[in-house]
Amino acid sequence: MWCVQRWLGMALDLFVAGIAIILVAFATSIRGSGSTGYLGVALYQIVTLSTTLQTLVTEWTQIEMALGAISHVRTYILDTKDENLPNETGHVSDKWPAKGAIVFNGVSASYDTSTDPVLKDINLSITPGEKLSSACWSFNQYRFASTTSTSAPSLARPHARFNSLPQDPFFLQGTVRENLDLLGVTTNEHLVQALQSVRLWDFCESCGGLDEDMNEGTLSHGQSVLVMEEVGGSVDADTDALIHEILQKEFESCTVIAIVYKIHT
Repeated sequence: MWCVQRWLGMALDLFVAGIAIILVAFATSIRGSGSTGYLGVALYQIVTLSTTLQTLVTEWTQIEMALGAISHVRTYILDTKDENLPNETGHVSDKWPAKGAIVFNGVSASYDTSTDPVLKDINLSITPGEKLSSACWSFNQYRFASTTSTSAPSLARPHARFNSLPQDPFFLQGTVRENLDLLGVTTNEHLVQALQSVRLWDFCESCGGLDEDMNEGTLSHGQSVLVMEEVGGSVDADTDALIHEILQKEFESCTVIAIVYKIHT
């Protein structure tokens, strides 16, 4: 749309320039038949016409982009199917999962729905607090957690109990407080303690504290299961060591599943 705007602007400039040339040529060909003041007014109006047309094109393209965004949002709201299947209407406890045990029962996974599964009929049991890492493969379906099937209840609550750290983080616009505690159920003391644990509180405090706008990533909301994908793949050795220290200390009681390419991890 920006390219169309620039092209239309150039075309209108050439059109107005052509009118000005024709006007000047016409005025010089009939010298003595009119006032030069009228010619000056006409040229001034042509310049004003150019500015008006440029403004018209700019506003028109902005309206087109705004209406396009509204159309996309409306289509998403109306056409996106509910992630819950008809039989997924159950509920789980607010304290689920209590310990963070995970059981994979006949799980198959693929990178795309059109490709063959890279994992077939995986059966795996992870005890609470266990740290598990694997190279070059990932899971995309959790069937059981803490002896409760995640296929029976509505998916909203089970999803809120898992926290994933992908290789490319998803940036969430909002304040530091909203990124730390999206549901607004944690006290300021716990939020500050979490930031101090990862060596970020001094920096956040210098930038304005918990209510300062933040759009550099989403932090944990206190889930019992942590899933990580190559979190240390693009950092230096010191940062990688800090990540491992935080995982060993702050997530000691959590179940951690990490997908890594570094053997020592």
